[in-house]
Amino acid sequence: MPADASKPAEPYVVRDKRRLEDDAEQPVAPVVDVAKLQEQLKQAEDRSLRTLAEVENTKKRLQREKDDFAKYAAEAVLRELLPILDGLDQALVAVDTGSDPEAITKGLH
Repeated sequence: MPADASKPAEPYVVRDKRRLEDDAEQPVAPVVDVAKLQEQLKQAEDRSLRTLAEVENTKKRLQREKDDFAKYAAEAVLRELLPILDGLDQALVAVDTGSDPEAITKGLH
């Protein structure tokens, strides 16, 4: 008898069949779920990046609006002050030229 004949081959085959049966009993659904979860993760990452970009754009827009407001608010105040400054400049010129003090006072009121 050959030396291989002393070892039973059948138990190994049975174990292999059991392993195959165990593997066959594993559901295939998790593989599909993994793909679905990967797609959901990709979509969530995309939404997250878009949200971050939107927040950054909002910050920039608000800063621009703030700067514009300050710029145009100062412009409006300066427009109101210009006639007053012109009047004071004219009064100083009149004082320097020796004009009538009463006329200067009357012009400033």
